[in-house]
Amino acid sequence: MYPVLFQLGPLSIRSWGVLVILAFFVGTRVAAAEARRKGLEPDLVHDFSLWGLLGGVAGAHLYEVLLLDPAWYGRHPVQILTRWQGGMALCGALLGGTVAAILFTRRRRIGFWRFADVLAPGLILGQAFGRLGSFLDGEAYGVPTTLPWGVTYSDPNGLAPPHVQLHPVQV
Repeated sequence: MYPVLFQLGPLSIRSWGVLVILAFFVGTRVAAAEARRKGLEPDLVHDFSLWGLLGGVAGAHLYEVLLLDPAWYGRHPVQILTRWQGGMALCGALLGGTVAAILFTRRRRIGFWRFADVLAPGLILGQAFGRLGSFLDGEAYGVPTTLPWGVTYSDPNGLAPPHVQLHPVQV
């Protein structure tokens, strides 16, 4: 598909990253509107957004390091600090974001579950953006298939094996 949208010198701007950034802003906006609808101050969502972003990114990477590939990171411990070489797991992002939300709601003395209800629609919408980014990047692809909806990636910058028809499980 389109894993690299454009180049800025040696820096590749990847579709997944652009869509994740877009997801953050759109999801925050949707959650702020939901806060207003549920009688909470929308600024609570804006105040939380950095907490959620940092908790999500930290959780996503820690999950990758500790649970998905600990042996590799054990042999290459310096790579734990490199964010540009992969290592983001959605379930870790959800765990990290949840921890951030628990800390935030305790600090602000608001109900965690009420706040979670406010965040949920934006979070789900953000997930949709992330899956579209994974599709464009050729990440998290399915098994080979001969079915008519199979997708073949040919871009060498993609993460999927090139020239193999795959199930588009990202969508």
